Amino acid sequence: MVSVRRAPELASAPCPRVPIQRPGRCCGAALLALWLAAGAAQAQESAERAAAITCTPEVRELQTRRPLPLECHADAEVVRMTLRYRERGTADWATLELARHGDGFRGQVPCEVSMNAGAIDVFVVATDGQGDPVDTLGSKNHPLSFRVDARSALAPAYPGEEPPARCAERVECPPDFPGCEDADAGELAARAKAARQRPLLTHWLGLHVAGDIGFMGGSNVCASANHDFDCFDAGTSTPYPAPLPPGVAAEVGELGDVYPGTGIATGAALGTWRLLVSFDQALSERVSLGARLGYAFGGGPPTQEGKSFLPVHVEARVSYWLRSLAASGVRPYLHLGGGIAQVDVEKSNVTVRDCSEEPTREAFLDCINALGAYDPANNPELPQKTLDVYRKLGNAFVTTGGGALIGLGDNTGLLLHLNAMLMLPTVGVVLEPSLGIVYGF
Repeated sequence: MVSVRRAPELASAPCPRVPIQRPGRCCGAALLALWLAAGAAQAQESAERAAAITCTPEVRELQTRRPLPLECHADAEVVRMTLRYRERGTADWATLELARHGDGFRGQVPCEVSMNAGAIDVFVVATDGQGDPVDTLGSKNHPLSFRVDARSALAPAYPGEEPPARCAERVECPPDFPGCEDADAGELAARAKAARQRPLLTHWLGLHVAGDIGFMGGSNVCASANHDFDCFDAGTSTPYPAPLPPGVAAEVGELGDVYPGTGIATGAALGTWRLLVSFDQALSERVSLGARLGYAFGGGPPTQEGKSFLPVHVEARVSYWLRSLAASGVRPYLHLGGGIAQVDVEKSNVTVRDCSEEPTREAFLDCINALGAYDPANNPELPQKTLDVYRKLGNAFVTTGGGALIGLGDNTGLLLHLNAMLMLPTVGVVLEPSLGIVYGF
């Protein structure tokens, strides 16, 4: 009988039993996710290796608010390259045609898509002379991705060139917030600092030239029954009509008259013009009280009744400034006001047929009433007169309008102003634009 002796180390060491463990469900899911991610990365890397298109920059990172310049090269048959890009998290892809540059193509993704930290997805499509796609770099499903990081200092550039400038930070203002505009934060800070350092000038003295534009028109102009107009022999201050001769007048001093029918088409007409001085007192940065005093030129001669033109202009107003008076640049405003003034609007060379020279009373009355021998059907022959016709408006007014102060320096500016005046008690609408220079202190 043969006995087998074991080695001492084997005889003393027990044979270990290794328990077999099954992976749990959570471990299986993690392994599956890793496998899928690796497959996607491998697919994207394979697609990039397979493409004949090469693009710079190779580093896929950039600082926020930076444009992304891309330069791509491909085979000689490629005549066109199109870049599609989007900010990750948005649904729409934007299209950018790359421009030919040497043997490559260039284009710049605007910094609108790099304002926020995140990522920019891009892909490139190359086409030949027939417009057929011949190659791609990336795709919608597997785009090239650039990480956008506010802490990054990377600024991509075209090879051998300086990077494009960083874009201004976008500052959002509340809707309709007075004096607030979208701007670079540094610019807003500079504006605020300048506004704090710029004193509010509370007194403004000005000198202005103003013109009056009125509206006139009507029928039977210069007839005695029409009191809207005052007529004068052309180029003179002689009122029309003159008194009738004895034997025709029913009483001494009775005025002649015109044959019915002469009319003026309604429209704008130039009138008087004014030289004005102004003073405005700022009650705050937005509200001011002001006055204008002046003298008007170009008024008509005295009327038949001996009423002369009133050349004085007196006006008071309150203004609301849409931008602070302490601001620089253009400062628009609106105003309300009223005052005393007369506006004469003129129409020259108006031709009428004159009945004043008829030899008898009966003939005169038939002429001004278009009767008998003077019926329009008989086309009566009458002497003609050429007249200057005035419409006299005022002598008071209320006004509204606005304008703008255009800064020329720290305390001087041009003032563009427009009065829309309702004249009273002789009613009419007058537009009065003016231009002046003002000095603040």
